[in-house]
Amino acid sequence: MSFSISTLYQAHHSVLNLVASCTGCAIGVYEPSSDGNVREVLPPGGFESYCSKIQSFPEGRCLCHADHIKRAKKVIETGIGCLTLCHAGVFNQALPIVIKGRVRAVLMYGQMCVEGDDHC
Repeated sequence: MSFSISTLYQAHHSVLNLVASCTGCAIGVYEPSSDGNVREVLPPGGFESYCSKIQSFPEGRCLCHADHIKRAKKVIETGIGCLTLCHAGVFNQALPIVIKGRVRAVLMYGQMCVEGDDHC
């Protein structure tokens, strides 16, 4: 049985959107491109209302996208996951997906608070 790459990406995107809707987290996947930059493979889905509001402002979506790319690039370069606050004050977890010792992609998700965190 063979699958096309676009079919696999669509399936992955559907699963990530399902997970995002169940968890309330925005989830996306990023991978390194051949020119040293980072490509958004699966854009984050399931943004909560706070993030959607921020992105509705002029340049809000661009700032969020640039923030995601910057964070993914750092994880690709270091191979180390990180939990940070984005510009809007939302916690974001970026995790490297390592295959055969090389970072092939970054899974990123965000949420307003981390369980047990006093800032929530």
